[in-house]
Amino acid sequence: MRSILILLTVAALGVAGQETKTPPPAAKAAAKAAVQAQMKGSAATKAPAKADAKGATKAPAKQVAKAATSIDPNSVPPGAKEIEPGLYRVVDASGKPWLYTRTPFGFMKSPEAKEFVQPEAVPTDWTVVDGGDSVTFTRPYPFGGTKTWTVKKAQMNEVEEAVWKKSQGLEKK
Repeated sequence: MRSILILLTVAALGVAGQETKTPPPAAKAAAKAAVQAQMKGSAATKAPAKADAKGATKAPAKQVAKAATSIDPNSVPPGAKEIEPGLYRVVDASGKPWLYTRTPFGFMKSPEAKEFVQPEAVPTDWTVVDGGDSVTFTRPYPFGGTKTWTVKKAQMNEVEEAVWKKSQGLEKK
């Protein structure tokens, strides 16, 4: 009984593995028409192949479009830019940015979060002394003591200018 089951299994695999050497009749007719059209030099050769009722031949454009839309989920989509090792940024068709991060299990897709930049606060513990064309600033150190420096009004940075305007009452409200 056991040998009969093995024999039937081998026979079934052999039959399943055989390829048919004769194409379907519709494919034969399409190939014959293409050869005749090519010999005559007609415009029929420039037209893409059409699918028959059984789907024996497929249009090449459909295959290319299908291949372009199928994206491997374990890879970064084309057009992605590497921000840092293992981190990629891509913008989809709707304009939304996405980040792809490499993990041990493949890539993880997440929306790009907009970083909130908090405006720099104007220090309130600085003292300012106006000296005509220059300004002297004094600020405390974090663990005691003070730091004093003098800057010309034309050479002040943004923080120094904001502190000086605040001390003069010129701050925008």
